[in-house]
Amino acid sequence: MNILIEDLDEATVEKLREQAAGKQRSLEADIKVILEETVEQREQWKNWRERTRRIADEIRQSGQKFPDTTELLREDRDTAADWQRTWDAADRISDDLRASGRKFSDSTELLRQDRER
Repeated sequence: MNILIEDLDEATVEKLREQAAGKQRSLEADIKVILEETVEQREQWKNWRERTRRIADEIRQSGQKFPDTTELLREDRDTAADWQRTWDAADRISDDLRASGRKFSDSTELLRQDRER
Protein backbone atom coordinates (compact mmCIF):
# COMPACT_ATOMS: atom_id res chain seq x y z
CA MET A 1 0.00 0.00 0.00
CA ASN A 2 1.22 3.51 -0.75
CA ILE A 3 0.64 6.50 1.52
CA LEU A 4 1.10 10.14 0.53
CA ILE A 5 1.99 12.65 3.25
CA GLU A 6 1.59 16.27 2.22
CA ASP A 7 2.90 19.45 3.84
CA LEU A 8 5.52 17.77 6.00
CA ASP A 9 7.92 20.31 7.47
CA GLU A 10 11.18 20.46 5.47
CA ALA A 11 13.30 20.39 8.64
CA THR A 12 11.57 17.16 9.68
CA VAL A 13 12.17 15.64 6.25
CA GLU A 14 15.84 16.60 6.42
CA LYS A 15 16.24 15.02 9.87
CA LEU A 16 14.56 11.86 8.59
CA ARG A 17 16.92 11.80 5.59
CA GLU A 18 19.96 12.15 7.86
CA GLN A 19 18.74 9.39 10.18
CA ALA A 20 18.01 7.09 7.24
CA ALA A 21 21.43 7.73 5.73
CA GLY A 22 23.02 6.92 9.09
CA LYS A 23 21.32 3.52 8.94
CA GLN A 24 22.19 3.09 5.27
CA ARG A 25 18.52 3.08 4.27
CA SER A 26 16.50 5.08 1.82
CA LEU A 27 14.19 7.72 3.27
CA GLU A 28 11.15 5.66 2.30
CA ALA A 29 12.54 2.45 3.82
CA ASP A 30 13.38 4.21 7.09
CA ILE A 31 9.96 5.86 7.34
CA LYS A 32 8.38 2.43 6.78
CA VAL A 33 10.44 0.98 9.65
CA ILE A 34 9.59 3.94 11.89
CA LEU A 35 5.87 3.52 11.23
CA GLU A 36 5.95 -0.25 11.75
CA GLU A 37 7.91 0.06 15.01
CA THR A 38 5.62 2.82 16.27
CA VAL A 39 2.50 0.75 15.61
CA GLU A 40 4.09 -2.24 17.39
CA GLN A 41 5.14 -0.11 20.38
CA ARG A 42 1.66 1.38 20.71
CA GLU A 43 0.17 -2.10 20.65
CA GLN A 44 2.59 -3.24 23.37
CA TRP A 45 1.71 -0.21 25.54
CA LYS A 46 -1.99 -0.89 25.04
CA ASN A 47 -1.53 -4.52 26.13
CA TRP A 48 0.57 -3.43 29.13
CA ARG A 49 -2.08 -0.91 30.22
CA GLU A 50 -4.80 -3.54 29.93
CA ARG A 51 -2.79 -6.07 31.98
CA THR A 52 -2.03 -3.41 34.58
CA ARG A 53 -5.69 -2.46 34.89
CA ARG A 54 -6.68 -6.12 35.22
CA ILE A 55 -4.14 -6.68 37.99
CA ALA A 56 -5.23 -3.51 39.80
CA ASP A 57 -8.87 -4.61 39.57
CA GLU A 58 -8.02 -8.06 40.94
CA ILE A 59 -6.16 -6.49 43.87
CA ARG A 60 -9.06 -4.13 44.60
CA GLN A 61 -11.60 -6.97 44.44
CA SER A 62 -9.50 -9.20 46.70
CA GLY A 63 -9.76 -6.65 49.49
CA GLN A 64 -6.05 -7.03 50.16
CA LYS A 65 -4.61 -4.02 52.00
CA PHE A 66 -1.11 -2.73 51.49
CA PRO A 67 0.93 -0.69 53.94
CA ASP A 68 1.53 2.99 53.44
CA THR A 69 4.92 3.26 51.72
CA THR A 70 5.39 6.98 52.33
CA GLU A 71 7.97 6.40 55.06
CA LEU A 72 9.94 3.92 52.90
CA LEU A 73 10.00 6.41 50.04
CA ARG A 74 11.26 9.12 52.39
CA GLU A 75 14.02 6.81 53.64
CA ASP A 76 15.08 6.03 50.06
CA ARG A 77 15.11 9.73 49.20
CA ASP A 78 17.15 10.56 52.32
CA THR A 79 19.60 7.72 51.60
CA ALA A 80 20.07 8.99 48.05
CA ALA A 81 20.71 12.50 49.40
CA ASP A 82 23.29 11.10 51.86
CA TRP A 83 25.10 9.30 49.04
CA GLN A 84 25.04 12.47 46.94
CA ARG A 85 26.64 14.42 49.80
CA THR A 86 29.26 11.67 50.13
CA TRP A 87 30.09 11.78 46.42
CA ASP A 88 30.19 15.60 46.47
CA ALA A 89 32.65 15.48 49.40
CA ALA A 90 34.78 12.89 47.59
CA ASP A 91 34.86 15.10 44.49
CA ARG A 92 35.93 18.12 46.55
CA ILE A 93 38.65 16.10 48.29
CA SER A 94 39.88 14.73 44.97
CA ASP A 95 39.98 18.25 43.51
CA ASP A 96 41.80 19.55 46.61
CA LEU A 97 44.37 16.74 46.37
CA ARG A 98 45.04 17.47 42.71
CA ALA A 99 45.25 21.21 43.27
CA SER A 100 47.55 20.96 46.29
CA GLY A 101 49.87 18.35 44.85
CA ARG A 102 49.43 16.26 48.00
CA LYS A 103 49.34 12.49 47.94
CA PHE A 104 46.28 10.35 48.48
CA SER A 105 47.63 9.40 51.92
CA ASP A 106 46.90 13.01 52.98
CA SER A 107 43.18 12.47 52.34
CA THR A 108 42.35 11.75 56.02
CA GLU A 109 43.20 15.34 56.90
CA LEU A 110 41.15 16.61 53.97
CA LEU A 111 38.16 14.51 55.09
CA ARG A 112 38.38 16.05 58.55
CA GLN A 113 38.54 19.55 57.05
CA ASP A 114 35.60 18.81 54.78
CA ARG A 115 33.46 17.66 57.73
CA GLU A 116 34.17 20.97 59.45
CA ARG A 117 32.92 23.02 56.46
